[in-house]
Amino acid sequence: LDLDEKQSLREMASLVIDAMVERRREKMRILQDKSQIIATTAHDLLTPLSGVQMSLSLLMEDENLKKHLTNSQVDLIETAAACSDVMHRICHHAIETFRGDVDKHNTPVDSSSDKPMGSQSGAKAIAVADMVKNLNMVMEPYPKKVPLFISVDPLVPPEFVSDDLKVFRSCVNFLTNALKKVDKGNVHLKIYVAGKKKKPKL
Repeated sequence: LDLDEKQSLREMASLVIDAMVERRREKMRILQDKSQIIATTAHDLLTPLSGVQMSLSLLMEDENLKKHLTNSQVDLIETAAACSDVMHRICHHAIETFRGDVDKHNTPVDSSSDKPMGSQSGAKAIAVADMVKNLNMVMEPYPKKVPLFISVDPLVPPEFVSDDLKVFRSCVNFLTNALKKVDKGNVHLKIYVAGKKKKPKL
């Protein structure tokens, strides 16, 4: 190649790189705009949702009222309280995720500040019994064509560390999708310990 051809290739390569960089920036702007809309909506929902939680809390604390309610009505109030608590946490999670994305976008990457796996944001000890109880409460009013069962294998430890909101949402998504598609039999969510691969012996 002569000098003119080499210069043309350099200019073409520069144009391609500039176009790729601009396309990436545009995608980041679109994603940030969507995240901002979700975070703004979540923020707007928090105020009325807090009022719902307060009202449900007062109902649950009113012993005189409970005397006039059936067990089924008390269960419905507890289910509504559990659902509103999940919604409240989802709203906070959306807001915190947006703030984290903004901070990550504006802060230079520092490899020395990487957190170990166990210290990730949102990771906490999850009580399996409480999670199953909350799942049953949330899924109680959901329309079903078949029975729903949730079981826990005896080998499952009473607690495990993970992002409880992500685990809960994954379970709810799995159950609601299954209940929409299954017309016969039942839907059974089994919680068990996955088998560990054995280390090769030396």
